[in-house]
Amino acid sequence: MIEAKLLEVRDDGTTVPVLALATDGTDLSVAERWPWNRAGYSVGYPYVLLARIDGGAGEITCDPHGWEVGRTLIVAHRHIKEHFAEIEPGAVIDVEFILGERAAPKVPERESVRARRNALLGVSE
Repeated sequence: MIEAKLLEVRDDGTTVPVLALATDGTDLSVAERWPWNRAGYSVGYPYVLLARIDGGAGEITCDPHGWEVGRTLIVAHRHIKEHFAEIEPGAVIDVEFILGERAAPKVPERESVRARRNALLGVSE
């Protein structure tokens, strides 16, 4: 079985929506194993593929060091791979918090945007 989780990766001034896929391939059907093996993946080895979701133009890799852009997705991918089972769908993966640069993890962007909007409008919740 391939387990999927949509997550929000946050870093300094950055928000990246991602799709994390985890499988060891053992639950794949015979028909699914062929393309899995053909692509170079082994059955029985735990993989976490991370896809950057960007309006159809995203990237996907199982290698945390396969990202070409700075530290954000490298650190996030490593963390997601090591803690996949513990991470709730929709969770914020805060790179600054993981690296000890912040005392507390960031809130989801949707909450910070709502708070800013309410402050501008003078609305309290």
